[in-house]
Amino acid sequence: MKLTPIPQKRARGAGGSSKRSRRTAEKTLEGSNVKRQKTSPTCHDSESHLTPGEPSKALRLRTRRQKMSILALPDWLLVDIFMLEKNFSFPRCSSWIGRALSHPYVFRQLIADAFSPTWDLWFGCAAQDVSSYQSLPDSECSTWICDSDRLAGDPKRQDEILARKWLTLDRMLQAQQVWLDTKRKWAPTYYRVPLALGLQTKQHHVNRSFGFEGFLDGSGFTVRKQFELEYNAVVTDMAVDTFRLSLYPNMLEVHPATRFPDRLIVGPWTEDDVKLLFWLGRAGAVMSPNQSWEIVLEGLDYMVSIAREHDLECARVDQIRNLLSRVVRLFEMFKIWARVPINIFLDYVKDNDLGWLLEVLVLRTRIGEGLAARRDC
Repeated sequence: MKLTPIPQKRARGAGGSSKRSRRTAEKTLEGSNVKRQKTSPTCHDSESHLTPGEPSKALRLRTRRQKMSILALPDWLLVDIFMLEKNFSFPRCSSWIGRALSHPYVFRQLIADAFSPTWDLWFGCAAQDVSSYQSLPDSECSTWICDSDRLAGDPKRQDEILARKWLTLDRMLQAQQVWLDTKRKWAPTYYRVPLALGLQTKQHHVNRSFGFEGFLDGSGFTVRKQFELEYNAVVTDMAVDTFRLSLYPNMLEVHPATRFPDRLIVGPWTEDDVKLLFWLGRAGAVMSPNQSWEIVLEGLDYMVSIAREHDLECARVDQIRNLLSRVVRLFEMFKIWARVPINIFLDYVKDNDLGWLLEVLVLRTRIGEGLAARRDC
């Protein structure tokens, strides 16, 4: 009698399956070797002809994949990263990132983030009207303007914004108007620009302020209209006494340590640059102690070169002279000329032929009497 066979698990066909598995493994190894040979550099590969400094094929593929991952990021994420870090080298990483971060919204947001802390506290106030802080008995500073505890804003951040070439007066006024309409901390704000002494003529002597005066809520006040009113009366009108306008009110719209950017002192200047220079001066910008008087002489050198290039027979001499006259006037109003020692200023005028620019300096600067005496000698 035969015994009943007991089947064993995986016993049937074990030999065949092992053979098939070995054949499959061999094919897999052969395929991987072929792929490895295709991707790995050999003596016959094109990489053997690479010039020094040229990336390998694998590196180029890896770099291409990284670029695709950056391009896949949405614009709003790039804007958030830029606004969080505020690293101005980030837009220069690639042209695509630079275009994505060149939206007017980004510019307005950068300006508002830098200047809104100062605007939240002092917008609408003139330094001469804040009488409660005019003197601090326990402070080494003669005026409250030097007390950093009562001021807001980062002057270094504001200087970085002002140094950018993309900053224009239009973008500054747009950012300030958007902040005023939407992001301003709610508070009953009273706006007043004290009338400068040079503007106290017969038709203005009754008024206490220049332009708008009153509470801003529901008044329809616009910063551009107020600015244009002041600019046309102070800078465009050449009949106004420049020396008295040196006491133009400080409206506290920038941090007191914020400085004039070098590009507005050295030149060249456009009409928008002149307006931005006036806005910064009335906002409270100053010449920093770190800014040497030599940059003021660089600006004077550029004025002299322009005056020599456009002599009295030039067709555009009136336009150029009007522009430089406004720059000279603003330099006098905001004490930029005062950074240059008098003896150096006089020696410069004596050693250089200023042409018609000398008459502008005589009429528009306090040192004009000394310049006229040197001219007559």
